[in-house]
Amino acid sequence: MPQNLANHAGKAGFEIEYLRRKRHIKDVDSKEKPVKRIGTELSASSFRSAPARWYAMWTGEEKAHRYALFLLFVAGFALRAAYLTQPMRYDESFSYVAFVSRPLSIGLSWYPYPNNHLFNTLLSHYSVGLFGNEPWAIRLPAFVAGILIIPATYLVIRKLYNKHAALIATALVVPSSQLIDFSTQSRGYTIQVLVFLLLILLAIHILRTDSRSGWIGFAIAAILGFYTVPTTLYFFPPVLIWMLISGFRRDGNIARRALLVKAAITCVAVAAVTVLLYVPVVLRSGLSSLVSNKFVQSLTWANFLKGLPGNMKNMWSGWNIIIPLPLALLFLLAFFLSVLFHRRVSRHPVDLNLVIIGWCLLLLFAQRVLPFARSWLPLLPLYLGGASAGLYFMYKRLMGLVEKRSKARIKARISIGASSLLVIALSLILTVLVVAGQTPYQRDELGNLSIGTLRDAETITLFLKKRLKPGDAVYTDGDFSSVPLEYYFRKYQIPVKYLSANIPLEGEGSDWNLLGKRKGGPQGIKRAIFVVAEKEGHTADSVVSFAEYGGFVPTKYEKKSTTVFKTDYSEVVELRRKY
Repeated sequence: MPQNLANHAGKAGFEIEYLRRKRHIKDVDSKEKPVKRIGTELSASSFRSAPARWYAMWTGEEKAHRYALFLLFVAGFALRAAYLTQPMRYDESFSYVAFVSRPLSIGLSWYPYPNNHLFNTLLSHYSVGLFGNEPWAIRLPAFVAGILIIPATYLVIRKLYNKHAALIATALVVPSSQLIDFSTQSRGYTIQVLVFLLLILLAIHILRTDSRSGWIGFAIAAILGFYTVPTTLYFFPPVLIWMLISGFRRDGNIARRALLVKAAITCVAVAAVTVLLYVPVVLRSGLSSLVSNKFVQSLTWANFLKGLPGNMKNMWSGWNIIIPLPLALLFLLAFFLSVLFHRRVSRHPVDLNLVIIGWCLLLLFAQRVLPFARSWLPLLPLYLGGASAGLYFMYKRLMGLVEKRSKARIKARISIGASSLLVIALSLILTVLVVAGQTPYQRDELGNLSIGTLRDAETITLFLKKRLKPGDAVYTDGDFSSVPLEYYFRKYQIPVKYLSANIPLEGEGSDWNLLGKRKGGPQGIKRAIFVVAEKEGHTADSVVSFAEYGGFVPTKYEKKSTTVFKTDYSEVVELRRKY
């Protein structure tokens, strides 16, 4: 008899939990401590056995799904590895010369520009120390994070929607030009993307298990995000807000009061540790370098409202580099469908996308700033995931119509075998477009030829190493082409005094060391060497203009120039001084 009562009690508890999850029961006593204890006890073991559960999930899938996923992972790795050794670009060259290559006491405290992504600087410093000064070694942390974004996207979208949407999202993330681009340059954005995806995974895990290890992991991920790029302020709070709303909607096994208290403690811990990590920056570079540099200063309302549509357009354009416009519009439509029919496509009653959109708009209007398009990169996998859920929703509707006119066996074949092939085909088509267009190679965040590149910088450096002699000066059009050259000059141990402009390394200020303003000035120059790259925006006029700004006087040199080096993109021109 007692055993029968226990069985009935267990069944009743299961039915209550089932009905609650189906939202047929609107509220359950938040003080129901047995549920909390059971959830907590299960959480520790479930978190520790995550690899075992993932392996079981993997082996339990249909072969077509597993094979497709494996091929996508391999393709994603190969695509990113193919661009890992491309020439160094402006931002990463500046970061290496000014921060990564220097002692950590300077690299983690000098903050003349926001492109010092501190956690990436720390990782790259040790990567270079271990593997040497090579572009691939400098980029290794960003590359590893970029690879991990692929499985992280699959797991997040599977948790938010379903395995089919997760597979489609993975197929779209693999050939994403912008994700490939930032996986192969030494910036902190792919680390930030990975942190954002981990925050979502951990939030879902906390809702399900209320695990102490989950909360600790959530806090650590947030801290690393802020230490990498301060714009994590756009991404951490909405995940936390979504978790709180979901918990209060009873989407999980955690009591409301416990959720609120632990979330508050987590916020305090994240804020405290983040402040401590930025203390060296404040002491050396000042608080203004973080909170009032020119990139985060508020615009007038007129300029802000005028520039906001263009800012959003650039974000969307960056997400759809090389993707044909009809296909990009289809993805956008599918994303909106996933928001409109959220309760039908998602496992969770609260739409994370709506929370993020609301928070980002609120913060934008509060700050009145227009972030770079790359600042929105963490949202790209989630956007593609929502679009994938919308695509699968449309696919099911279409299959429902097909089912009325075909047998169930044919339907099963379409839904498992052909769907995996379609996903692979979609990813393959986009991959071909990316490779053919070379959009991750020496382009900007919108896929255009960029003034921040000098693709022949290494070749030019090796040429000049054999040619430079006392009395020479190398002129460029300022920082955009001089910084990649400076990286390779330092790499091949050529004195940077030959460059008309180079980065000051005294640890203070941010102005260039211009040849015309150095001791002795340009008076001793006998041969002026100009590096021109018309296709990348480094025109002859801009180079001469910057040379004149640095003290170059054209009338003191012969009118006839000599081209001593030329490629499809660059040329090196010499002018000799009159005697």
